[in-house]
Amino acid sequence: MSPWLAAHFEWDFVLWLCFFLGQSLFILKRSAMAIRSKTNPLKTRRQYVYRNWDILTIRIAIETVLVYYPWRHGDLPAIFAHFGWSVPFTIPNGGFAAAGLGYLSDSAIDWLSTWSKAPMWIRENVPQLPLVIQTTEQTTVVHTTTLDLNPDEGAKK
Repeated sequence: MSPWLAAHFEWDFVLWLCFFLGQSLFILKRSAMAIRSKTNPLKTRRQYVYRNWDILTIRIAIETVLVYYPWRHGDLPAIFAHFGWSVPFTIPNGGFAAAGLGYLSDSAIDWLSTWSKAPMWIRENVPQLPLVIQTTEQTTVVHTTTLDLNPDEGAKK
């Protein structure tokens, strides 16, 4: 392997870590909303991640493939032009841009998975992150909200 290629892969990994940190900030925000809910039995962010590790892993993989890889190795203006959109800016390749893109991609996936006008295949295949987890002795019931900004209001519905 050439030294240039090795450096390219190292830079890819560093940028992906920054992208992952951006995703983690959004996960931190969601877990904070969940543990502050009055109807939620989870008391720590660690419990939230433990209960939702599978959903988080799927979403991280989807965002890496659909957002990070095209941003890093593709031509974003050409990709947007394919859908008929004109983008008047470019996103630079750097750590802060990768972190911001990670946070925004997780926000966008979260919004799309709960948006009532999103295509059905997106709502069926992108798992929603629960805000409220109610437990009883025998079963666990998971409630998700549809774009409720206040988790307590979503729990009352």
